[in-house]
Amino acid sequence: MRTIKTSNFVKSKHILNILSESAKLAIRDFIDEITNKSNIKIESICAEIISMYSMRVSKMGKDVRGLIDIKEEVINLAEEIKDAQKENIVKILQRELPEGKVQDFSEDFEAVMFFKNIYDKTATYFSNLVNKIYSELSHLLVKMDNRIMKVQKEEQEEVERQRQVQRRKELQEQREKERQEMTKQMDKMK
Repeated sequence: MRTIKTSNFVKSKHILNILSESAKLAIRDFIDEITNKSNIKIESICAEIISMYSMRVSKMGKDVRGLIDIKEEVINLAEEIKDAQKENIVKILQRELPEGKVQDFSEDFEAVMFFKNIYDKTATYFSNLVNKIYSELSHLLVKMDNRIMKVQKEEQEEVERQRQVQRRKELQEQREKERQEMTKQMDKMK
């Protein structure tokens, strides 16, 4: 571009402006393409985060306290992502995911941030990113709530079953005592 602008053939400011606008349009097209393709990468990152937390939830089993702790982590991550500044979002994702999972996205993010003075599409890019991750984490929280409620219900049912078994046992013991007393009274009457 510099070579074209400094060449002897380009004397007109009009031509220089056309070249400058052409460069801006090329950059806009590039950023638009990155932004459009980023949705796939964002979905991949979301899937990785959800998978990571889902595995932890599965490993927790029926430990309600552990499930609630993981839920708190997810809530904190969702709020942190929602409140993050543009440049900090990559750091948060790098902290949560292995480096290889974020690298491709990180490069695209840097390209968008690099050209933001020429064509600021960062607001759209960042908004898509935050909304998608926040939405997926919200879905995960709903699933975790359902899981926690299911485990708590199963625990309550188990406690109720144990109470019923204990009541039956006590009733059976009481009947046995009554039977023994009746047998003693019958023996005394003979």
